[in-house]
Amino acid sequence: MDGNFPLAPVTHGVEERTEGDLATRIFQRTDWYVTSPFGRRKHPVTGEVKLHKGTDYGTRSQKWPQYAADKGTVTQAGRSSDGALYCWVQYPAAGIRCLHYHLDSVRVKAGQAVDTHTVLGYTGATGNATGIHLHLGLQRLANPGVYADPHPYVFAPAANPIKAGDRVRVKQGAKTYTGGKLASFVYSTVYKVMQISGDRAVIGLGKAVTAAVRIADLTKA
Repeated sequence: MDGNFPLAPVTHGVEERTEGDLATRIFQRTDWYVTSPFGRRKHPVTGEVKLHKGTDYGTRSQKWPQYAADKGTVTQAGRSSDGALYCWVQYPAAGIRCLHYHLDSVRVKAGQAVDTHTVLGYTGATGNATGIHLHLGLQRLANPGVYADPHPYVFAPAANPIKAGDRVRVKQGAKTYTGGKLASFVYSTVYKVMQISGDRAVIGLGKAVTAAVRIADLTKA
């Protein structure tokens, strides 16, 4: 291993984060913390000094669910040679892929399409681990095989094309935000967007609410 990486100290629950970054998207909560950063370090189990190819995130010794950070595809899932359960998820729009390692359980399989509602697995301590945590690795698709530090990465989804106040139509065949059926006349009616929350839009006529639907199922009228 070359000497371009500083020796990374191991920290223990001292770095709280509240910003909407990659770890927050994965856990869908903000009370995680860094237990070991990206860089050269002495491995806590093997004692070997080498590049730590990711950032370790503590979850208060609890088995939190881990979600996909965006729409993507699981490219690998299973158990590694050291016994760790893991999965790789590729995000073409962002140009990255992420490794979730030391999982307690894997809930997806290779080839599966995922989005921010998909639970990939639960944080664990499988393989060479001293406690429950997520080892998160990141590679850029333009530079395959080379690990980058995931901690400073900011996931920047495309700007929302629909905003509150817009006049919209609902795409044919779309359902409510929770998966319910819509009346047939909904698809031929022009509505006003009354409220936006994440990927959810509330639409209606006048002051009357018609339905809550996914923004992706709307087009501007």
